[in-house]
Amino acid sequence: MVLPGIQALFGFQLIAVFNQGFGEKLSHGAQLVHLLALVLAALAMALVMTPAALHRLSEPRSVGAGSLIGAALLAVFAWLWFLLPRREHRRQGQARVP
Repeated sequence: MVLPGIQALFGFQLIAVFNQGFGEKLSHGAQLVHLLALVLAALAMALVMTPAALHRLSEPRSVGAGSLIGAALLAVFAWLWFLLPRREHRRQGQARVP
């Protein structure tokens, strides 16, 4: 949730630079402060993304556990969303028929 927020902030700050009044309404000092804010937002994005990238590079074999958990969750969701309602529908249909 943090990374999309940082990216949105960076995008809004970047849009401001290309607005027509940016160079006219802001002093040189304010423009430099805005440039510093852009650099810090980019640095924040890099720092937030670094742990995940390092983890993927340092432990590439741990993906098997994630795949197993993902497959188990897929089976649970398939059961709850498709198979269980179909079974209940068949039960209710059989109960109504005399």
